[in-house]
Amino acid sequence: MITYQEALSIIAANTQAMEIESIVPVCGRVCATPVTSPVDLPGFANSAMDGFAVIAADGASGTSQLDVLGTITAGMSAPTGTAQTGTAWEIMTGAPVPDGYDAVIPLEKTTRCNDTVELQASPLPGANIRNPGEDFDMGMQAMNIGTAVTPEIIMGLAALGIDQISAYQQPKVSIITTGNEISSKNADNVKGIILDSNRPYLEAAVNQSGAMLTGSCSVSDEAGAIATAIGNAATGADIILTTGGVSAGRMDYIPEALRRLGAEILFHKVAIRPGKPLLFARMPNGTLIFGLPGNPVAVAVGWRFFVVEAIRLMLGRKPGTYNTAKLLNNTSSRAGLRFFAKAKSAVSAVGELEVEVLGGQESFKISPLMQANCWAIFTETNEQCMTGDQILIALLD
Repeated sequence: MITYQEALSIIAANTQAMEIESIVPVCGRVCATPVTSPVDLPGFANSAMDGFAVIAADGASGTSQLDVLGTITAGMSAPTGTAQTGTAWEIMTGAPVPDGYDAVIPLEKTTRCNDTVELQASPLPGANIRNPGEDFDMGMQAMNIGTAVTPEIIMGLAALGIDQISAYQQPKVSIITTGNEISSKNADNVKGIILDSNRPYLEAAVNQSGAMLTGSCSVSDEAGAIATAIGNAATGADIILTTGGVSAGRMDYIPEALRRLGAEILFHKVAIRPGKPLLFARMPNGTLIFGLPGNPVAVAVGWRFFVVEAIRLMLGRKPGTYNTAKLLNNTSSRAGLRFFAKAKSAVSAVGELEVEVLGGQESFKISPLMQANCWAIFTETNEQCMTGDQILIALLD
């Protein structure tokens, strides 16, 4: 049995970044080459509000009544010519500011009378003008390698006129749940049948992760059937996730099936709780196999702390990082095992991040996981943690 950190090192050593392709930016995809701004943004000096474009020195010299030369609306070209002392342009938000006019005075600080406007305040140079390049300078880095596309990123890229980026291809993931007792439905309420919660969970998690779900099935506890399912999945998947069949029982056929297929088992059993029987292997064609235990919470732990790390590496992202929080209740762990506990975190009234370990930590209990918003992490030396201790926490996703 190996440690948690040793397992992560083995995963990292056997996981490569995906190939790069050009795509339209969509949420979840990850930038593979730096994106720089091809333009200044704003591209021209424009008004930040409705008002009047003026020469600030006019107001400073005591001139309060200006001749209005016309109106500039958004989408118009800026008037050309030399700025004239004692004049102003009515201007709308987003409209270009004419050369030589260096301030915009808000509409509510003026009084309009036919073709003149009286200023009720002295404008300051640069007031209420959005200058060229104030947001982005041409050549400024807009997106770094390893940055995931979000709606906010899409907004920025669209504003810069960027409609293509280089991104890492999405890892293709296939899911195989095993077990004679597992069924997608049990309309007749047959005793001994367990509804398959692992497969829907993993399907949803894969779709949320930035990877691509390419297959999902369930097979019985039989080495030949499992080997066939894994072999078929490996032809089109970068990662295969199996659930069940990795413990030491007579019906745990995943290791045997992998040996039949010529897979290299890179580790089997990790010093964690829950999920100790976790298996990691590599097929002859390079497909990675994560053999997750069958209990639902062990599946969730295996996904969050092992599979997700492999997907991050494939997408060119850095390993995940964790926060620290103050523990709100005494919690016991087992020496030598890293314990991932279902927990709920919140910010206290004084702004301190706190975490409560929930009851029902057994690996078959799903209801506490539904109430949780994070994992509380107790390291191998945290045999007894007391209220007030600072511990690591990780978001569920």
